[in-house]
Amino acid sequence: MLQWNGVQTLGETMKISRDHAFDVLHIRAFRLYFFGQMISISGTWMQRVAQGWLVYHLTGSPFSLGFAAFATGVPAVLLMPFAGVWADRTSRRHLLLITQVAELMTAFVLGVLVLTQTIQFYHVVVCALVLGVTTAIGEPARQSFMKEMTGPTALHKGLALNALMVNAASVIGPAIAGVMLLSLGAGWCFVLNGLSYLAVIASLLSIHVPQPAASPGRRSPLHDLKEGVRYIQQHAQLPRLLKTATLVNILGIGALQTLLPAFAADTLHDAKIGYALLTATIGVGAVAGAAAAVPLGNRFGRTTF
Repeated sequence: MLQWNGVQTLGETMKISRDHAFDVLHIRAFRLYFFGQMISISGTWMQRVAQGWLVYHLTGSPFSLGFAAFATGVPAVLLMPFAGVWADRTSRRHLLLITQVAELMTAFVLGVLVLTQTIQFYHVVVCALVLGVTTAIGEPARQSFMKEMTGPTALHKGLALNALMVNAASVIGPAIAGVMLLSLGAGWCFVLNGLSYLAVIASLLSIHVPQPAASPGRRSPLHDLKEGVRYIQQHAQLPRLLKTATLVNILGIGALQTLLPAFAADTLHDAKIGYALLTATIGVGAVAGAAAAVPLGNRFGRTTF
């Protein structure tokens, strides 16, 4: 069994066949994290569906849907560059554990508030802000942690499979949420999401990868941040990619997903299940794209399309 464990086992990692994209699952650390994440992200999508439905149920306002999404997005945009520098200077595994525990607690708080019928719109906004902060801290750590688990040779396979898993969860989670909304209500979607975090927390506690050695003469965080900006400016493709991704998320898929609860409630006969199915359908297309990326990554490597 192949297991990335630092320089000592790099030769083992290089044995992963380029013709078999799923061989990266032979790496124990990646396999544990992969399946833990699949359960947890499915739960996160359940919460997204339930939160959208809850906000529209509480307010009846599309503006409130956008404001709740804004509350999550602003901390992520403002803090993520600094969080990336932080992730380079500390244990990514520990950062991920902290953020996952915080998100677990947030999900349980929302679940209890809904089940006790004391939920208010501002509760959702506050929890959305917390999730924005944890996303800003956790996402850079998650990307770096991927390389620690797979090693450099299998990294492209790990990233492609991770994308496939995330998009599969965006189908599974909303489908379950639709059933839960119809049968038990939004509160139990939040509770089940909280429980789903236990899977990824357990996987992180079971994974032990070496912390990359600190570079000699480490400079200030501000200097590292400036270096990151300079790196982006020196590579002409990166600014275009960042602008494209931002526009797609704000004006495209992000806006669509945010306003789906209002569309479903005002247009569809069975609004709850219709809303969940519409959200899941977006994920189906994403799964198809991610599945195509796995063999393409093996065949072409890092290629500009």
